This record gives sequence, structure tokens and C-alpha cells, in this order.
Amino acid sequence: MRAVFVMQEPVMFTIRPDNDAEHRREIANRLRAANRARCAWLRANPSAAETRNFLAFDGGRLIGGAVGFVRFAWYFLDLLYVDAAYRNRGIGRQLLTAAERFASDRQLVGVRLDTADFQARGFYEKMGYTLFGELADCPPGHTLYFFHKKFTQPKEKP
Repeated sequence: MRAVFVMQEPVMFTIRPDNDAEHRREIANRLRAANRARCAWLRANPSAAETRNFLAFDGGRLIGGAVGFVRFAWYFLDLLYVDAAYRNRGIGRQLLTAAERFASDRQLVGVRLDTADFQARGFYEKMGYTLFGELADCPPGHTLYFFHKKFTQPKEKP
């Protein structure tokens, strides 16, 4: 018995230096559809994505903020920043607490974040976060730490 190979046109790969919003959206939509096909929880929660920013101002001047998004019933805290002149005044704690309240009020499982060794590992540990992983040399010569804080028990798989 002979093997039969079907020749197809060659696949073209393009590397783009920009982050084209249209292509990004199309890839994200296709990935979400593929994920929903394989995960019952995602099928049961098709619109479980939401962004939320928490900001701090002093006299109209932005001095800090927390930026994140909801995915998979978790709040992913992407950014937390407080201007150097305002640090150690409880602003970071208030911003993080606002993000936690947002997650808890929506009955999300919890908050997930990462921080580097030159950032705020101790702060997150004091705030009750649990280290669940680390990645050495990210950036080179430093370590990236992954933390989470759970509020609810996840629902059983449907």
C-alpha cells in the first residue's frame, strides 16, 4: 500500500512589528471559540470578561492606579502603581483592597497577579497573597513571582 501525500500551497507567515487591533481581536475570538468548545465552564459563562481600573488622584493629578481584567472567574491584576512621593501612605493598600472588593462582590474566585523581585513581593505577602510560582531571569538577572488570593471556592465543573 502506497502513502498518498496531498501537496498544498505553502503557508505564508508574517511577522508584524505593530499590534494590529483587528488581527488581535480575530485571533482572540478564534481562541475563545476553541476554548469554549473544550471547556464546559466557558460555555456556561460566555461573557465572563470585564476590565476594571481603580485610580487615585491628588488635586486632579493621577498619583496611582490598579488596572486589571476578569478572566476565568478571576480578577487578573495587571498593573498596580503609586507615585514615589505618595508611597508608604496606604494608597497601594487602598487600591488593592478596591480590586479585591470588586472581585469579591462579583463572587469571583479571587485575585491573581505577578510582581518582580525589584517591585512589591513583600507588600503582596503582607496583604495575604499566596506565592504559587516563580520564573527566574524574567527579566534577566531577576525573578518574577506569581501570587493569588482566593475568596470563594470555584463551582463544580458543569
